[in-house]
This record gives sequence, structure tokens and C-alpha cells, in this order.
Amino acid sequence: MEIIVRANEERFKVTNMCDALDEILEYHFKGKLEAGWQQGLEKGLQEGRQKGLLEGRQEGRQEGRLELISKKLAKGKQLAQIAEELEMTEEEILPLYNKAKAVFEKE
Repeated sequence: MEIIVRANEERFKVTNMCDALDEILEYHFKGKLEAGWQQGLEKGLQEGRQKGLLEGRQEGRQEGRLELISKKLAKGKQLAQIAEELEMTEEEILPLYNKAKAVFEKE
């Protein structure tokens, strides 16, 4: 490109050649940038879906445990007995136990 410009300096102004070069580069890189952006978007969406599914499953498990603890509280069971029946430690279920107990006491 430089040889052509230097050999024809009188016929081509450098600014015109730079504009043409800019257009060529824009044409080639625009497609690559768009493709890269599309790949990044697809990857981000896929990762977001996976993370959302994982979080949804965890929330579902917690809601299920909370429901079980609430039912056991309604039957008059204590923390130690509930933990044993759920095959968990008291420390593991304590936050859910307290939440269920607070709701149970309001009713």
C-alpha cells in the first residue's frame, strides 16, 4: 500500500488513501468485532442460565427444608429432634428453624 501511495503521490492525496484504508479496516474489523461480541453474548447468556439454574435449585432445597421444619414445629418438635430427623446438624438448620419459628409464632 505504501509503495502505491509513494509512486502516485501526485495522483493520490495521503488523506484520501488514509480514508480508504480506514474504510477497508473498518469493513474487516467490524465483522470480527461483531462476531466476537456475539460469541461473548452467547457465552454470557449460557453462563447466566447455568448460574440461575444452580441458584434456583439451591433456593428450592431451602424452601423445601423450611416447609419441613415448619411442619415439624407445628407438631411441637424441638430443634434437636428436627435436626436428627432431617439428618442434619442443629447448626445447619438453625437459620431456617428460627425463620420458621418466627412465622409459626406470628400465627
